[in-house]
Amino acid sequence: MKSIEDIVKTPWYSSYDNIKKHIDYPNTSLYNIILNHSINHPDVLAYIYFNTTCTYKEFIRRIDRVSKAFSELGVKKGDKVSICLPNVPEALISFYALNKIGAVANMIHPLSSEMQIKNYCNMAEAEILVILDASYNKFKKQLPFTNIKKTVIVSVGTSMDLLTKAGYWFKKGRKFERIKRRDNVIFWYDFIKLGKSSIADIKSTTTAKDPAVILYSGGTTGKPKGILHNNLSLHAAALSEIEVLQKHWGEKIPIGQKALVIMPVFHGYGLGSSVHVTLTACGTCILIPNLDPRKFDKVILKYKPNALIGIPSLFETLVNSKEKFDFSFLVFVVSAGDVLPIDLEIRINKFLKKHGSKVNIAPAYGLTECLSGILVSPAKGDKLGSVGIPCPDTYVKIVNPDTCEEVPYGTIGEICAHTPMAMTEYINEPEETKNTKRLHDDGLEWVHSGDLAYMDEDGFVFFEQRLKRMIISSGYNIAPQYIEKVIDSHPDVHRSIVVGIPHKYKIEVAKAFIVLKKDVKNPNKAKKEIRELCKQNIEEYAQPYEFQYCDSLPISLIGKVDYRELVKQDLERNEN
Repeated sequence: MKSIEDIVKTPWYSSYDNIKKHIDYPNTSLYNIILNHSINHPDVLAYIYFNTTCTYKEFIRRIDRVSKAFSELGVKKGDKVSICLPNVPEALISFYALNKIGAVANMIHPLSSEMQIKNYCNMAEAEILVILDASYNKFKKQLPFTNIKKTVIVSVGTSMDLLTKAGYWFKKGRKFERIKRRDNVIFWYDFIKLGKSSIADIKSTTTAKDPAVILYSGGTTGKPKGILHNNLSLHAAALSEIEVLQKHWGEKIPIGQKALVIMPVFHGYGLGSSVHVTLTACGTCILIPNLDPRKFDKVILKYKPNALIGIPSLFETLVNSKEKFDFSFLVFVVSAGDVLPIDLEIRINKFLKKHGSKVNIAPAYGLTECLSGILVSPAKGDKLGSVGIPCPDTYVKIVNPDTCEEVPYGTIGEICAHTPMAMTEYINEPEETKNTKRLHDDGLEWVHSGDLAYMDEDGFVFFEQRLKRMIISSGYNIAPQYIEKVIDSHPDVHRSIVVGIPHKYKIEVAKAFIVLKKDVKNPNKAKKEIRELCKQNIEEYAQPYEFQYCDSLPISLIGKVDYRELVKQDLERNEN
């Protein structure tokens, strides 16, 4: 019987530097990883949150208590529970508590619009929602249009120490509308009490193939998709990345190494490559729920993390810092979520060396359909401008988008991956799933990324551009087609097109070009209504940064709106 290596070319193996080609993955729950650490390393810190800390012994105790609380609300194996939280301890505790039960965590961006939170809850058929207080206030009027029977309220300040909590309440918390206690609303403290008083005896029977999480992305058509991953996906993401990571330390990552978790837990990189990788390695997650880019350098210096994953725009602010820092504690630095320009990569490496770190930044590439990073730069032999080589057990090839035939080295084509990190499916979207996960002539199933790149003869991949019209702003995927659908729903709009335009810090932002109908009587009123329509139906981070109203839109030779011409015109306008 042929092995995959007999079918797929693997030139990257020459750069593995004693990295294992294959890994044995546990046929068990993610929860069991934490449980084992609580037994073998009970006093190691699982996370740091502002001025509070939590050991693995205490972490598992909190997870067990919350699993009982969920059980008291009727959650059982296979159920979906929506978690709409930033990087707060309650997000991690809830995720692993649900995993112990065998339930599926439906991860939602807390800055999603009220309509999208409703849609995401309905897509997953969730009956329980754990949500940030600030997000609940804007979403509550949509509750009657969901299947949600119980809502658990969490504040960013819930797990803060008293002094930090008081400061947070004075600056931000007191500005939120007060939430009233109702039969269908329960606050986190009362939710915990349910677990304390419960006599339920929950045994984790979850296996690697059982579903674990739903994450959201634009899919291949730009329409928001719920991406289902099983436990194996997260095991593979963690253990394969650890295999690569430990070469930066030497041979093994020391217990208790700290990672700055700034990538959000509802994001593939945040959950897979930041949180679960760190916890699998028995490390410490430094949880940052909302990072001010201007204070990035001070946050790093305060916590002194050994590992750091961030988006290019954050590193842009870091290299512009004029402060004198000693960053010698940094062992592993990754750029993910967006393309890292070569000039910025060079500047970051110079900055790190200047501030005492021996490490070079490691560009990586991933997609939510494969959870997180399938490509990462190795400790040795990295190539400038590359997004790295495939992780263990991940096979990547570059194909002609039209024929799926593999192209020669150095030729641009679509990135395809065969990996244990691959999604199970897009929930409720069999055709979209079939279009993304395709069986090739080699007999293997490949995930089509919708991204263009080329591979050199050493197996290093160089990203070129997106095949699909996805806008990536500060590491978040923004589907222009969805924004256009929202704008076009206004009765006074004839046509709209949304494109990505350059931004100093966010790399790209969305800009909407809109043509109103000729018979509109009150254009100013229509423009205000369009902005409000976007606010109600589009996530905060995906809101159009600019609205430009035109008499017409440029048309290509084949009769389609030429969005590339709009980008070109916008650049020319800003240069003049």
